[in-house]
Amino acid sequence: MEIRHNKFNPLPKSQHTLSQSELSQQLGKRQISPATPDRKSGSIAGIADPQLEAQQLAAAVEQLSFDADKRFKQHIVGMERTQGAMLTSVNEFNSFKDALIATDPGLDLSDLDLYQQEDGTLRLGSETLSRGQLAIFEDKLAENDALKQAMSDLHSGAALAANRHGNGSKGFVELSAEDFSGTLRLNALAEKFSSQFDPQGFGQDRSTLEQRIFIDPILFADYLAQSVTSRVDILV
Repeated sequence: MEIRHNKFNPLPKSQHTLSQSELSQQLGKRQISPATPDRKSGSIAGIADPQLEAQQLAAAVEQLSFDADKRFKQHIVGMERTQGAMLTSVNEFNSFKDALIATDPGLDLSDLDLYQQEDGTLRLGSETLSRGQLAIFEDKLAENDALKQAMSDLHSGAALAANRHGNGSKGFVELSAEDFSGTLRLNALAEKFSSQFDPQGFGQDRSTLEQRIFIDPILFADYLAQSVTSRVDILV
């Protein structure tokens, strides 16, 4: 596997903290209606209570922060699930290929790759194997429910990572798991993901794919997004 030398761009200190402009935009969408003046307080009718407005504004800011924190935590959970799905997919597919070679040592599986259709069916691609051979192998793959589920979860995670990575970009189109059906090749994805680790810089202590997959979930999401967005750009 060829590893490209890339520079590591550190993530911002907080991925989920709202910027001042974002906060202003979201607050601008919220209507804060002044309460009916209390006649006993002596306030003039039609003039809002500054103290009450300040309390309402503080409550709105607190709610926005709570919502942002909740979304961030959900994103972390989603990425941790995707990390497990990616590793399971790779391990299950490697075990499948090992079993094929064990029964026929002469098989050339060097370019064999795996993808999943929208209905969950697992498919194989290869330039060296015949369509007949691939059909036989696909029948065997159909029995692997663990691989089916892992690939499905990987598609969902890829969409989650790509959407977070591209959100706010000009011309960005939100993606779903179905956008990766039939296009996300497992081996190609693993190679592109792994190539983002610099053997002489960041990631040099992570020599195996498993070590590279199980990095910080947010950094994993960024690397995964960069590994799949070029493929998806063609679709959208």
